[in-house]
Amino acid sequence: MKFRHFKFLSFVVALACVTIGCESDDPDETSNDGGSMAAGGEPGAGGEPATGGTAGMGGMAMDCMPHPEDYPGDSWGTCISDEGAYEVINPSISSIARIASFETIADTLWRREGAPSTDDFTTALTEYTANELLDSRVQRRYDSHYPAPEDGSSCRDPGVPEMYPDYCVGPASILPTIMMALNAGVAGEDAVANAARVEAGLLWFFYVSAFKEANSCASKSKDCDSAWAYYTGGEQVDGGLGLSKYVREIEPATHQAVFNGILAVRCWREQDNDPMSSSQPEVHQRALRQLDSALDRALAAVLIDRLNTWNGSDAAAWAFLQVLGPVADRAARAIDPAKADTLAAAWAGDGSDQDAATLVGHLNDLFPCP
Repeated sequence: MKFRHFKFLSFVVALACVTIGCESDDPDETSNDGGSMAAGGEPGAGGEPATGGTAGMGGMAMDCMPHPEDYPGDSWGTCISDEGAYEVINPSISSIARIASFETIADTLWRREGAPSTDDFTTALTEYTANELLDSRVQRRYDSHYPAPEDGSSCRDPGVPEMYPDYCVGPASILPTIMMALNAGVAGEDAVANAARVEAGLLWFFYVSAFKEANSCASKSKDCDSAWAYYTGGEQVDGGLGLSKYVREIEPATHQAVFNGILAVRCWREQDNDPMSSSQPEVHQRALRQLDSALDRALAAVLIDRLNTWNGSDAAAWAFLQVLGPVADRAARAIDPAKADTLAAAWAGDGSDQDAATLVGHLNDLFPCP
């Protein structure tokens, strides 16, 4: 067996220097392979819940084992990812600035003492809509789990988001969710709950973006960098901002699994080294399956953590769950439609007749392992 020392460490201390620049101004929506990635990957072996982290009721199964084809492993040749650090392809990665913008909004709205004021929401709205930061990409974000329009239409074309709401998830769903919550906060309405809705909407955007950029890296190699940045904020596995900060604090093993999935995409891109195309699509798909499965567990971990906060009484936590909970439906439905139906009905209600432990149990049953 080929030895890779980082496989045996929880975190690897490594640094990568990057300069903030520009992500693709016009993402290639046609680079999507037109099919849905198999959600959830290979199921884990189950077992008793882990006691570490803050996932609380449930937690990740202790006996989760990586799939034999996962990176790192014997099925992968030697590559640039083997030291456990992400090596950038293009030093200009504007996605890093977008995660920094999220951190600013978080400090302004929900990572603070007390409820945010109307002025705080105005500040957050200004930050969100700043040129070439978050709003500019939410408006165009598509979800490559779904097939693109057959006629080649863009999600920025009039009427297309309404016709393809799953694919054009940014303009169809994420954008209105965030803008409605920000504007309601500016108007002085339900400040804590609307801050939670903004938080959930932006995490939704990062979850979709990490996979989308890893997918479109098949035709634009620098999108691999954006996949890494949208998950980590441009940090290595021992750090992490944005979505990765949540996952690392809740379930370190799941954070490592997501990072390994990103390293798998980077390893494939080095081995399949035509920067404008892919001659090894099957290896790319293997890396995407690994990343997809880990991201699904990461999403479940965030939901479980917030369910434990809610536990039947925290209105802001339920507002968060009503936004982010339905995001898991696609992957859940591919695994167990009945449990997916139960969760969908729960998120659609006011939570008054729901039991946190039951919902956590369903999420752990659906996504036991990264």
